Amino acid sequence: MAQDVTIKVGIFGGAFDPPHKEHVRLAQAAIEELSLDLLVIVPSYHAPHKLTSTSFDDRVEMCKLAFASIPQVVVDPIEQEVDGATYSAVVLPKLVAKYGEIVHLIGGDSLLAIESWYHPEEVLRYPTAVFARDNLAECRLKAARLADKYGARITVLRSVGEAVSSTEIRYALAVGRSSPTLSQEVSEYVKSKGLYAPYAKIVEGVSAHLSPKRWAHTQEVALFAAALAPMVGVSVDKALLAGLLHDCAKTALDGAEYEYLCNKVPADCRQRPVLHSFVGALVAKEVYGVEDEEILGAVRYHTTGRADMTPIEKLIYLADYAEPTRTHPGSSEVRELAHSDFEAAFRLAVLNTYTHVADSPDLCPKGKECYRFYFKQGEHHDQ
Repeated sequence: MAQDVTIKVGIFGGAFDPPHKEHVRLAQAAIEELSLDLLVIVPSYHAPHKLTSTSFDDRVEMCKLAFASIPQVVVDPIEQEVDGATYSAVVLPKLVAKYGEIVHLIGGDSLLAIESWYHPEEVLRYPTAVFARDNLAECRLKAARLADKYGARITVLRSVGEAVSSTEIRYALAVGRSSPTLSQEVSEYVKSKGLYAPYAKIVEGVSAHLSPKRWAHTQEVALFAAALAPMVGVSVDKALLAGLLHDCAKTALDGAEYEYLCNKVPADCRQRPVLHSFVGALVAKEVYGVEDEEILGAVRYHTTGRADMTPIEKLIYLADYAEPTRTHPGSSEVRELAHSDFEAAFRLAVLNTYTHVADSPDLCPKGKECYRFYFKQGEHHDQ
């Protein structure tokens, strides 16, 4: 296995959706460790393994802004010239024809999965440099095996990458937060183009009617729900939307309009602590135009629960109970458990909530119904 890479042109490809400060740090580290004269940033066009959230042109422009401080960097939109899927095995020869000999920069996870790529033997013809993260030893072992199998020339770089998730950045932007992992220039571009803001009208409308503390809680519920959504089979898009809307009627309406909507709520569900969730489902539909009954149900029952809840109803119920800023007794236990055993965490949230309100005159029948289903007759009904 080669230990010294003397090639002066590096290729750093990726979705860059969006390009963040860790991308820039890794680029600078590669230039220094490999003594590169040129580092070519190659945004993906039709990547076969990853869908992008923004247009190719926008990602190219963001890359130019993100890497502008490094004089050795150029951003090359070469992948748009490729017909069909832009596999590395197809793109790398075009880059060699353009720049001469290259070293291909990839992440540790990519190295570990590289034999599943399209024609890995073609990709591994070129010298490769790897940014490991928490898998440094595994990457070194894999590099040795690939050297034996393919004659691969792989260098595992000394600079270790930090855990920055473009997915989490996109979620944060979607709920109306800024991201400290984006440069000011990229952040301004994102804002000016309205990127990563699929719920902009809802974010604007709901945040305008909530206190800063309540809005921060709303954002946390949406983000926690999005993080858990894949493990319970719920669309991340629906999880974010339901989370953003769950408290939309908490302080949003007054006077005649609120009274009008309250009168549409079943009479036995008008207890003050829970009324906002039932009214919230009406606001989500009538004010924000949400027609998806799964999302409306998640808003409607996020406080009380009910018998035989849908996965997204459970998700928002739990996220509201245990999002990271919640500090009430039991919240941290539910939050930690949710990542390993969602159903057990959900049931614990139901138990804790019912225990807290069981003797209250404001106990909603839906809350009692929820507790009885999951603890009296629901042992075999978990979804």
